Amino acid sequence: MLVTTLKYLATAGFIGLGLGAAPALAQMESPKPGGTIEIATVYAAISALSWDNYDYNWKHNHDTGQVYEQLFAADLSKAKSRGGDANLTPDAYIPTNLLRGELAESWEIKENPLQIVIKLRQGAMFPEKPGVMAARELTAQDVKFTFDRQNSSPKKVDSMYDYVANVEAPDKYTVVFNLKEYNAEWAYRFGYGYYSGIVPKEVVDAGATNWKNLNGTGPFRLTEYVQGNSNTYEKNPIYWGRETVGGKEHKLPYVDKLVYRIIKDEATRITGLRTGKLDIMEAIRWQDVDTLKKSAPQLKWNRWLATSGTYLSMRVDTKPFDDIRVRRALNMAVNKEEIIKSYYNGNAELYAYPQHPAYGAYFRPLEQQPDSVKELFKYDLAKAKKLLADAGYPNGFTFKTQVCSCSADHMDLLPLVAGYLEKVGVKMEIQTMEYAAFLSAMTSQTRG
Repeated sequence: MLVTTLKYLATAGFIGLGLGAAPALAQMESPKPGGTIEIATVYAAISALSWDNYDYNWKHNHDTGQVYEQLFAADLSKAKSRGGDANLTPDAYIPTNLLRGELAESWEIKENPLQIVIKLRQGAMFPEKPGVMAARELTAQDVKFTFDRQNSSPKKVDSMYDYVANVEAPDKYTVVFNLKEYNAEWAYRFGYGYYSGIVPKEVVDAGATNWKNLNGTGPFRLTEYVQGNSNTYEKNPIYWGRETVGGKEHKLPYVDKLVYRIIKDEATRITGLRTGKLDIMEAIRWQDVDTLKKSAPQLKWNRWLATSGTYLSMRVDTKPFDDIRVRRALNMAVNKEEIIKSYYNGNAELYAYPQHPAYGAYFRPLEQQPDSVKELFKYDLAKAKKLLADAGYPNGFTFKTQVCSCSADHMDLLPLVAGYLEKVGVKMEIQTMEYAAFLSAMTSQTRG
């Protein structure tokens, strides 16, 4: 089942966060520095999982991205919000034409030998962190240290850096990636991906898993963390970033403090936005949009297609899901078009995951797929029953599925899916789990 929902972002007004350096902007409202911004992020129900990218947790850059910078970032000046044509929706994907240097000032791919040579920005500073490190400039050794450490982690994503022979720092501002072979994802894998923040050795020596030791070249410093409540970031006074608006240069960041609120209860998040306790809510289900537009007309909105699909994952190394006929039967047994119309009220699309329309030429919509693919996404009970019978399950079967209580959408949707499956004799037992247990089950090698 591949249904991708349309999400909404709401803000209490126009806010130029200035979270990182950007090229000159000609037609923006004059920035108003100072103040605090309270945000319920897209992961507002989940606390930080680890502060150390050595642990390879998927949420690391979400919680540390204001502190640790990367070699590359997206060029926000080309975003639709800034008058460009890029929506910058996809998670962990920056098209080549939107790639800009963050800590990298320039880069070049060379042949014979195959190398990526990166010149670093000069003057990017780590601020003083008492008990951890003195203020000092970022150097090529910091990039080499971070890569070598990431590459040695036992939790490293398989084949993540297999294309890299080694990394050298021939001088203070030059980093050379010597390659075994070219990899089209080279910029993502270490340049701007989930685990690519540049962490100084002093932080590792002090203990990179302790939030109190975090210290990077980014626009903010993490000054307080209360598990299950909030991450608080305060302005880094020696941040290097500048932005030109209307011909005038401004120092970044604009805001003094940034607070990520961790609010598990969806109704509480909605109330916080409506009453002004939250300035930004990054993801709102369509069910709440109309009510909020009426009760809080001052809110400003953005509608976007989520990059994560809603689907049922099956263990293909165990029966009955090791048989492709079973998997196809379950897909055909669920009326996805009806779910889009009745449950999502049209605020979802079929077949926009794992590829996404914003991926450009990489994306091929369902209507352009061959008939053999289109057939798999049609609601066909008779075909589903025949496939199950051919696979040896004429009377169906029973299986368990786990769902995180952190996702209100999944909690609401699963009983509907279970109802469809019962029509072909398949019974789904739903096991609700808190996020920590759910993550453990998802990543364990002995899942039930």
